[in-house]
Amino acid sequence: MTKPNFDGRISLGNVITLVSMIVGATFFWAEASGRITAVEKGQEAQSSEIIEQRTRLRAVETMAQRQDATNVLILQSLTEIKGRLERIEAQGGRE
Repeated sequence: MTKPNFDGRISLGNVITLVSMIVGATFFWAEASGRITAVEKGQEAQSSEIIEQRTRLRAVETMAQRQDATNVLILQSLTEIKGRLERIEAQGGRE
């Protein structure tokens, strides 16, 4: 088996290879940087949407609590009315 022989000369093939590697790395860096920027913008949009949805959810929860309180008051009123009707019926049955 022969030993590889390296000499100190730079050929045109070496220069072309180096230039193509630099150009390729530059294009890769630019593409990756553009994609990262797009992802960051998407994350910002999602973050603001999440904040909006949390605000809406709080409003819905608050409204649901108010409705629950109103339903309790309505139920209490209906219970009172039912009690009054039962008393009226009981008094009407005695006469």
